[in-house]
Amino acid sequence: MRFSPAVEVEVVTLPVGDYSIRGCTETVALERKRLGELATCCGADRERFLEQLERLRGYPVRALIIEADLDGVLTKSYRSEINPLSVLGTLIKASSDWQIPIWMCGDARNAALVVERMLLRVAKQAKERAA
Repeated sequence: MRFSPAVEVEVVTLPVGDYSIRGCTETVALERKRLGELATCCGADRERFLEQLERLRGYPVRALIIEADLDGVLTKSYRSEINPLSVLGTLIKASSDWQIPIWMCGDARNAALVVERMLLRVAKQAKERAA
């Protein structure tokens, strides 16, 4: 994922999610999926994915960022044999049962923008609290 110069990237292993902020890893966790990954996570890897989402819901700032749009899901624009309605059902479960915001960003560029803006907002709020 490519971010603007406003973001300094450090690659580390996080307990949950793909993105967070140094000093706020207990507050923010963002999980990103490409469409093919999402389909796999809703099929063969569904139990592991649901466990991951359940851990994600414990974070005050959390989201599932998807590098696809709903049409991509519903038209089965992925290689997996998983039924598009199963993918949609998993997303609805995450959103309605666990209140995990889901961002269908369309592509990697838009996903990077959403992740960056969310993280910058959390960083600004953390800085304001510390002042």
